[in-house]
Amino acid sequence: MSDAELIGRLFKVGIGYLDSRDFAAAERYFKEVLSIKPRSIPTLGNLAIAQWEQEKYIDVEITARK
Repeated sequence: MSDAELIGRLFKVGIGYLDSRDFAAAERYFKEVLSIKPRSIPTLGNLAIAQWEQEKYIDVEITARK
């Protein structure tokens, strides 16, 4: 499996968790994507949403700065 395929799968799983409001799980998957592709703007945006919903406001600020 290529990195692009892996990223796509991880991102989709993260979106699924975000949609089901399991923000901690979504955060884990988005961080996994970022470990492979650190500058993925869609992933950073969704990670910030997951962090915001968990009231991790300092983490949101750090994510937003990236």
